[in-house]
Amino acid sequence: MKNKWTRLLLVGIAMVSLILGACGGGGGGGGSNESLASTSYTGERSQAYLNAENAETLVLGAYEGLNSESIVPLALETSTTTEIGIEDPYHLKTLMTRTLLLAQTDNQITMLNVFEPWEFCNNYPAGYTTDTIKETNTGLQGDINFFNCNAEDGGDVIIIDGKMTLSLVEEGNLIKVSMTMNPLYMVSGVDRYALYGKIGGTTNKNDMTSIVLTTDITMQETSGRTYWLNNYRMDSAEKYDVTGTHWGTELTISGRYYSNDHGYVDFATEEVIFMPFNDLAPAHDGLIKFTGSNGSHAYLWLGENQDDYCIKVFNDSGVVDIGTCTSENDGGDTVTEKGQLAINETHNLQIEAYATDRYSFIPSVTGTYTIAITNAQSDLSWMLSKSPNWDDEEIYFCDSSLNTSDEICTPDEVLIAGQEYYLFIDEWDNVSGTYNLFISPTQNGGDTGGENDLNFLGTTTPLSYLYFDNYGALNDGYNIDLFLTSFQVNPGGTTTWNGRGVYLEMFFPTNSVNPGTYTWSTSEAAGTFSGFSDISVFGGGSILTEYSITGGTVTISRNGPNYIINGTVTTSAGAATFSYNGPLSGNW
Repeated sequence: MKNKWTRLLLVGIAMVSLILGACGGGGGGGGSNESLASTSYTGERSQAYLNAENAETLVLGAYEGLNSESIVPLALETSTTTEIGIEDPYHLKTLMTRTLLLAQTDNQITMLNVFEPWEFCNNYPAGYTTDTIKETNTGLQGDINFFNCNAEDGGDVIIIDGKMTLSLVEEGNLIKVSMTMNPLYMVSGVDRYALYGKIGGTTNKNDMTSIVLTTDITMQETSGRTYWLNNYRMDSAEKYDVTGTHWGTELTISGRYYSNDHGYVDFATEEVIFMPFNDLAPAHDGLIKFTGSNGSHAYLWLGENQDDYCIKVFNDSGVVDIGTCTSENDGGDTVTEKGQLAINETHNLQIEAYATDRYSFIPSVTGTYTIAITNAQSDLSWMLSKSPNWDDEEIYFCDSSLNTSDEICTPDEVLIAGQEYYLFIDEWDNVSGTYNLFISPTQNGGDTGGENDLNFLGTTTPLSYLYFDNYGALNDGYNIDLFLTSFQVNPGGTTTWNGRGVYLEMFFPTNSVNPGTYTWSTSEAAGTFSGFSDISVFGGGSILTEYSITGGTVTISRNGPNYIINGTVTTSAGAATFSYNGPLSGNW
């Protein structure tokens, strides 16, 4: 009898065919100009200018991961967008979950023959497979060949022809799956799609509910047009939603999407997406930003109704609302001026259904500011701008989505005392209601804490450089280490490391160096820096003495490209203070 690992790989491959044939799909790792997906893409390669005509095709095409519906103009599919609904990238995550589920430490691979000709195809003997899958020291490797194979077990018929190269590798606690198509053909009715590229998935066998998926794949449709999902990445984990009542998948996605006729857009998740396993549960919370050329961009907001989506497009012509949950929204295009707000004061405000209200305020001190909407009776978002006109000089957009009563964000940009700024409030639920708004300074961006220096053990050392290393998601935040030094780090070696440096193992709430106050802790939680932080003395490229940091606080703010960092810490040898005001010097 075949072992669990091999049988599970069969399930994973079946999921690949279903996903790619029915709702699009991926490949892994890409981005190189020499990649298989890149050389197979023949469409427009310039960055698209997002507007009312192309935004829906580009945004949904990128979000859905080459969904066949999204690559055809929506007007040709149905008369109204409300009849379509949208697919989601969760299907790709399901593929990797099923492929990896049983790949545990105690499973042994004993069989060399993975498939029988009839195992995969519902139309055997008219459709069948052959394979060269074999055991390696660390997993499985080989090809599976499809011949007129119908892998769809539902009412639709999806015929697969071609070859897929498969690899499953165990590296310590990590399990990695790779699937390459060159090409794999999918035929559904009169439509024929050719897929070129790669899907990659990585998980930890101690927690297979968390998966990192990477994709680099091009799809050629019947007409010859091509669509490329490039450098795509999905980070996902199974958990309860913010209410603690619905179990599902929390994920973020990012990458670049090329559309044959329009060019490409870059996209990244700004507010985490949650998708419940229960189709009837309120879900699809999330916010994704899509960036086009010449300052054009769009936001995709995923409503609580699982078929709803809102797209807000910003460009030189103004703002356009697209999508099923904004079909009645006359707001956004019409802005109502509401007046100026005081700083450090709670304002009790009211907003009409689907309205966009504009307020202004003048910072009392130069620095970063926290803007907090609380106790809202409907789902609101806010945008901060330097201009009274929609998105002429946008600074920040805030929409947490997971909790409709609170929208609390701290933009990175330092606001200048005495300059007027504009706050646009949007109502999304078609409900008139009230809310509280509070604006307060967080960090004084103009206060550098003195010169760029380290004061420690009676010696003042200049700090001229700021390096970073991004280790990605960890616990409830992101681990990005900072290294402030008196010397330039030489990527080719360490012989120039002479002087002193402050090493900070930081944990940020998002995947960037966020302004805020961080306290020393061993918890590795967002908003802290850890016990692995230290102050070191270097000589001849080596660490001469290392002093562990055992307590204290670090504050970070921004002023344009400059990071303003001030620290007061304790070490094993005594107290230290340090300051830095300058740009990032690079990665080490």
